[in-house]
Amino acid sequence: FLLFGFKQGWACLFGGLIAPSLNVGNGLRANDVRFPAGQPILIDLRGLTSGGDIVMRNLGRANGPRKVCQLIMTQARIAGAVDCSGARLVLDIEATPKSNCLADEDPAALQLGRADIAGDVTLTTIGDNRFEAIGGANLGGARIGGQLWCIEARFENPGADAFVLDRIKVANSVFLKADKHRFEATGEVRLIGARIDGQLTCDGACFSNPGGDALSMDRAEINS
Repeated sequence: FLLFGFKQGWACLFGGLIAPSLNVGNGLRANDVRFPAGQPILIDLRGLTSGGDIVMRNLGRANGPRKVCQLIMTQARIAGAVDCSGARLVLDIEATPKSNCLADEDPAALQLGRADIAGDVTLTTIGDNRFEAIGGANLGGARIGGQLWCIEARFENPGADAFVLDRIKVANSVFLKADKHRFEATGEVRLIGARIDGQLTCDGACFSNPGGDALSMDRAEINS
C-alpha cells in the first residue's frame, strides 16, 4: 500500500513502495524521500522497466536511522542511469523474508542482480552522506552500459558477501576508490566471472573479511 504526501517541498511515503514490474516511461526521480521515523522501508521495484534515469539520492537518510531500508531492483530494464548517491540501505536478515529475492540469491540491502542498465550506476557520496549498504549489495549478472561508480562507498556484511559483482558486464570502468573517505568493504567483495571493458580502479580502497577471502576475482576479465 502506498500513500504520497507533500510538505515543505519534500515527499513523504507511508508503507514503502511495493510495485513489481512497474513501467515508468520517462524515468523515476525520488530524492530525499521521507518516511515515518523508525518505520522499516522496503522499495520493491523488481522487474522495473524505465525509459529514463532512476534517481533515488539519500534514500533512508531522512528522519534518523532505521533498522531496515531495502531497495530491490532485480531484473530491472533501465534505458538510462541509476543514481543512489548518499543512500543508507540496511538489511535486517531476521526481518527480511527470503521471498524478497530470487530463489538462488541471498537477501541484500541493495538487490540489483541481473538488471540491464544502459547508463552509469552511481553509488557514491553526495554532500556529507556516503553511500552505505549494511547487509551487502548484489549486482550479480547485471549489465551496465556505462561506468560503475562506488567512490567512498561502504559495504558491510562481515563473514558473508559484502558486494557481489559475479558475472557482471560493464561496458566501461569500475571505480572502487577513495576520495576524502576510503572505499570500505567488510565482508567479501566478489567479481567472479566479471567482465569489465575498461579499468578497475581501487585506489585507497580497504577490503577486509576476517576469517575469509576479502576479494575474489576468479575468471574475471579486465579489458583496460
